[in-house]
Amino acid sequence: MQKITIRFALCWSLLLYGIIQVTEANFFTHGKSGVQCGENKCLSQVPCKNQKCVCPYRGFGTFLCPPHATDFCVIFNDPVIHGFDISRVEVPINNKVLMAHVESHACGATGPQPAIHEVGCDTRIFAWGEKRRGKLFIRGLEVKLLAYKGFDVYNHAVRIRAHINADGKYEFIEEGNRNFFGNLPYGPPVKTNIPGLGEVKTVYNQEDNIAVVDISVCGVTAGIRGVDFSGKYDFRSQVPGVYVTVDRSCFPRFLSVEKSVCAPPAGQGLSLIEQKSELEYRLGQTVPLQIFMMIKVLTGDAFQDFPNAAPILETLTETAQECDEKQLVEALPLCLFIIHRPLFLNCWDYSRNGNKALSLLDKCIFSLCDTNAPTCDEVKTQVALSKCGRYAPVKDSILQHSCYFD
Repeated sequence: MQKITIRFALCWSLLLYGIIQVTEANFFTHGKSGVQCGENKCLSQVPCKNQKCVCPYRGFGTFLCPPHATDFCVIFNDPVIHGFDISRVEVPINNKVLMAHVESHACGATGPQPAIHEVGCDTRIFAWGEKRRGKLFIRGLEVKLLAYKGFDVYNHAVRIRAHINADGKYEFIEEGNRNFFGNLPYGPPVKTNIPGLGEVKTVYNQEDNIAVVDISVCGVTAGIRGVDFSGKYDFRSQVPGVYVTVDRSCFPRFLSVEKSVCAPPAGQGLSLIEQKSELEYRLGQTVPLQIFMMIKVLTGDAFQDFPNAAPILETLTETAQECDEKQLVEALPLCLFIIHRPLFLNCWDYSRNGNKALSLLDKCIFSLCDTNAPTCDEVKTQVALSKCGRYAPVKDSILQHSCYFD
């Protein structure tokens, strides 16, 4: 993909409420956002009250203030997922995950089109992470849309990588295609016009340094703000993360709930706690919320085909998917320190994609799911004899396991 540097021209035809449309693969913003409010900055036009950025309705004034009658999910760093159901759970994300899968009626300028018009949308939103100083941060956003109007079908896919570059500017690398359901390969960014409804496109909020995939014709938007992965610039001032918003007036239905990390809003399916309770009922044991979410992360409906993905990811997700539910619930608490303890992760693996650490995680999960004593002993020996062993917990980890299986 060709990289093209964009320089801003203060031209009225390009400026509209602080949003500028991109037509090239690389885009840079360097906005100062809103007022300083404690250690963070508010979004532009969002006030600071009592050291808190306050949205008009609800949301997070440092990152997203959605309109009224809109449901939203946000993943902040290092990954904390705030679901559509107002759930909150911290979980490490280094692979690509399905955030949400939404079916809705298309929404034109005059509001939702009646169902008899046979106008609808199927939208899937994905995100993936990358390692930064021993922690994991959201690096990419992918959105795939299939819209139909009568017998006409429209496909639109966009993939955006976001970070702060060496000059301290927010850099977005955007790719797109109109392949069926966004299947590979990707190419230059695209815009898709749905006659009588509007345009699907990516826009860039220059002030707040957020890339927004605008599918408002279907009642959906998704956005991302990057982080400085080199550790040179402060990433707390403008909070990084990724979000999805869904307009209730477009009659949305939340699909693939069991595979999505963003639990649906009330009345649209089981909440995160209810999903966890179902698993606990099946297994006859308590499952910690973080472990339940990690099962979703590793077994969700996403191909690990994002740029610079660790080669081991497909194997890791297959290992988790093929593991018996009960064994996976028991294995994860003993293995997750590998990617969840910053000191150990940073010591074990200096790479951005975390392939070495993820390979160890895969081996750890496999040994316990497959009741493979030699592999279990190998993992214990590798960790114990390494210089990183001092950062690994002995209690409640594979290091305490006997590696003896009946």
